[in-house]
Amino acid sequence: NPVFIHNDYQLKNILYSDGEIQGLVDFDEVIAGHNEFDFIKMHLPFRKERIWLPEILKAYQENGGHLTEGFPLLIRLYQLNFCLNVLRFLFINRIDNPEMVKKYIWSAERILEDSTNIPYL
Repeated sequence: NPVFIHNDYQLKNILYSDGEIQGLVDFDEVIAGHNEFDFIKMHLPFRKERIWLPEILKAYQENGGHLTEGFPLLIRLYQLNFCLNVLRFLFINRIDNPEMVKKYIWSAERILEDSTNIPYL
């Protein structure tokens, strides 16, 4: 069943205090989708938020969130799809941004070659 997901976890949107996550802000990218989609951007190889993944996923599950048994493999597929969609968007819209192209190609390569790119495994 689709659920509402934040869809923009990044450092500036996570309130962190006293060694714990206190809350989230910035809900302008909320969409309905599979609950695991919320973790796509955080898992990208260049994201600083990856250091919080074990804590975030633990808190998510302790508060009733469910991750499928195949989550470690699925998140890699979700990541790859996200990277390819960004590259497709840049190409279709003829956006000349070599730095962004390089970043997402690099990310896709890391995702494809490294089955252990998820820090909590």
